[in-house]
Amino acid sequence: MTTGFLREAVISVAVWSAGDFFAQFYHAHREAAQRRLERGEKRRGERPSAGQMAEMLDKPRVGLSAAFGLAISPFVVQYRRLCIRSLGHTERRMLAAFMTLSVQQFFMTPLTLLAYHNAITACRGGFTSPSFLRAHETSAQTGGRYDAMSVERRILSDLLPLTLVASWFVYLPLYLLAYASARHARGVCAAACLIPWTAYVSHIQSTLML
Repeated sequence: MTTGFLREAVISVAVWSAGDFFAQFYHAHREAAQRRLERGEKRRGERPSAGQMAEMLDKPRVGLSAAFGLAISPFVVQYRRLCIRSLGHTERRMLAAFMTLSVQQFFMTPLTLLAYHNAITACRGGFTSPSFLRAHETSAQTGGRYDAMSVERRILSDLLPLTLVASWFVYLPLYLLAYASARHARGVCAAACLIPWTAYVSHIQSTLML
């Protein structure tokens, strides 16, 4: 049992921290490309070294994502065990695979995303200083109010739909694999699917919120 928790903790920390790293990497390169395009310049000079890129990295932000991955790992393990006990294994069982995917996408994934967006926003001071919403919304949209409820409304109406829809491109293939094979998608295979998604989640969080 302990081995299962440790394994899930390592994978979860790696997936969420790597996703945030790649989101930062993409954002930095996109901004640099936009600046060059606005000035009509071509890329000149050498690429930044590994040390320079490490200095540009927002390490506390990566740490927050890693901490979130660690925090949710026990719940993920218990959730999977509960699904197996109540719905059974998914190999060659279409109804079990469909039910497990439905529970994942209509319960577990929305809760995970809601927890992530709220936790990261809270850790970055979004709920204590909600005036940052002025950069994203007009006073007409918020009714002239910038409070914690305005922040929560933005998470539910603007962030959650985007990241939840994107999750289908990850979990649908994973559950199809779980249906077709006795070997569930874990480890490297799961990370290959999940890291691009967590990178997108982190990108949406940083660009549309904080």
